[in-house]
Amino acid sequence: MKQKLLLIIILLPFLSNAQYQRLFGSTGNDIAGEMIRTNDGGYAIVGDTYSFGLTKSDVMVTKLNASGNVQWVKTFGISDYDHGYDIIQTTDGGYAVCGVAGGNTNQATLIKLNASGIVQWSKYFSANTRQSFSSLVQTPDGGYALAGQASTNNNGSWGYLVKTDSLGTLQWSKLIFPREFYPELKDIITTKDGGYAVVAIYPNPAYYDMYFIKLSSTGTFQWARSIGGSSTDAPAFVRQTSDDGYIFGGIAFSYQTPLNQDAFVVKMDNSGNRLWSRTYGSVSKNESASDIQELPDGGFAVLGISDSSFNSVYSPLLLRLNKNGSLMSSKVINVTDNCYTTSVTSVNAGGFAIVGTIGSLFNNSQEMFFTRFDKNGNTCGGFSKVNYSKDTGTLVSLTIPVINANTIAAPGVEVSVDRTLTATGICQSDINAVVNNNQTQSIRIYPNPAKDFIHIETGTVSEKIISANIIDLNGNMMMQLKNLSSSQINISRLKPGAYTLIVHTAAKEYRVMFMKEE
Repeated sequence: MKQKLLLIIILLPFLSNAQYQRLFGSTGNDIAGEMIRTNDGGYAIVGDTYSFGLTKSDVMVTKLNASGNVQWVKTFGISDYDHGYDIIQTTDGGYAVCGVAGGNTNQATLIKLNASGIVQWSKYFSANTRQSFSSLVQTPDGGYALAGQASTNNNGSWGYLVKTDSLGTLQWSKLIFPREFYPELKDIITTKDGGYAVVAIYPNPAYYDMYFIKLSSTGTFQWARSIGGSSTDAPAFVRQTSDDGYIFGGIAFSYQTPLNQDAFVVKMDNSGNRLWSRTYGSVSKNESASDIQELPDGGFAVLGISDSSFNSVYSPLLLRLNKNGSLMSSKVINVTDNCYTTSVTSVNAGGFAIVGTIGSLFNNSQEMFFTRFDKNGNTCGGFSKVNYSKDTGTLVSLTIPVINANTIAAPGVEVSVDRTLTATGICQSDINAVVNNNQTQSIRIYPNPAKDFIHIETGTVSEKIISANIIDLNGNMMMQLKNLSSSQINISRLKPGAYTLIVHTAAKEYRVMFMKEE
C-alpha cells in the first residue's frame, strides 16, 4: 500500500501563522495521501480509511478549512481494497481523485466530485490484468491525464498513461517501457508547450533508476533522461520551474556508504541538460524527498522523511534550498512514531503546513498528522536536522518505447458516504498579529473562526482603533470601517473563507487573519 504524508507551503497575505500539530482519525487506520490547497484557502486530502470501509478499505477525501478544522469527510468504494492516491481541484470548483479499485483484478479509477464531495461520475480503466493510477492532472481542454502502472500476472508491467475528456471518456492510452520487470509512472505534470512530463522508476537491470520522460500532447515520445548510480534510486515528484526547466527527485541509495538512503533532487533546463543534482542527508541515516515547491526567491522547499530525529523513527523533513540546490536550512520534526510524507505547496507570507500519516499499520493506530509552520519553518515541538548535501549524478539520454494500449473504460458505481473524524490537538503556539515593522504584538480577534461577529482586542487600553479594513486572500477590499465606536465587527455578509483584518491605531498598523464560517 502506498502510504503518504504531505507538506504544503502556504503564504497568506500579511498573515502570521499559528503553529500547531493535530491528529485526525477514527477507530482504524486512516492514511493521508496527497493534499492540495483549495480555492477557499483550505485543504483537501485524499487517502485510505480502514475505519469506515464498506469492505476492507475505502478511498477517503477530507476537506479542511484554512484553520485546519474538518469541514466534511467522504468515503468511496465497492471492492475489497480501494485506495486513493492523488487529488486535484478542478476548474468547476470540484475535485478529481485517482487510485485503484482492488481485489484480484485491480482497476485504475478516476472519480469526479462536486465542491461538496458528492460523486458526479466515476470510471474504471482496464488494459491488462491489473492497473492503477498514481497521479493525475487536468488538461487545458478540461479533460484529464493520468499516470500509473499496468501489469500482467507473470510477465512484468508497463508504465501506463491515459487521456480522457472532461467526462472521463477515454481518448487515448499508452504503454511506456517494454513489458519486463515492474516499471511505474510515479508523477505527471502538464508542460508549458502543451505536452506532458512524467517521472518513472525502471529496473536497469539489477536495481532501479529514476527516469524523466517528455511526451507531446498526444502522448508521443519526445525525449528522456535517466539518472542513477550503483544501487536503487527512485523518483517521487516532477515540477516545471519558472525558468521553463524541470526539477524532479525522490530517494537515492547509490551515494552513501554504508548503504543508506538520501533525499535526491535533480534540476534540468528545458532541453534536459543537467544544471545540478544533489543528495541531502546525514551519515549512516536515511532520508528521502517526497515533493518540492519553488519559492518566490527562486529557491525550493523540499519535503521528505528522515530517521535522524531524537528517537530514530521516520519523521517529517523540511529542506530549504537556494536556486543552485545548496542546502540553506533543514528541520526534522521530532515525533514519537513513524511518519511518512508526500507533498509541498506554497502559500502567502512564507508559512508551511504538512499533513501525513503517523503510527503503526500493524497496531491499527495510523492517523493523519497535520502541522502548521511559521515562515521560518518553526512549529511547536522539538527539531533535529540533517547535516550535508553533495553534488552527484550524471544524466543519460535514451529512447523509450511508447505504444498504444488496448484500454477499456467502464462506468464506476461509487457513492459518497458522510463520515466523521476526531481531531486531537498535540501542541499549539499562536502568533496573533504582525505590525508594519514585522514585530509580533498582542492584538487578537475572537472568536476565530467566527460566523457573524468578530471582536478586536489590543494590548493596551490607550491604544485606540481608528479604522479597520478586511481583505480577501487575493487582496480585494471586502469591508472598510471608519470611526469605529465598538470593538465588534459584523462579518455576517462575508462568504465563508479566509480573510485578513487590517487594524489602524494612532501608532501602528496590525494585520491578522481570521476564518469566516458558514
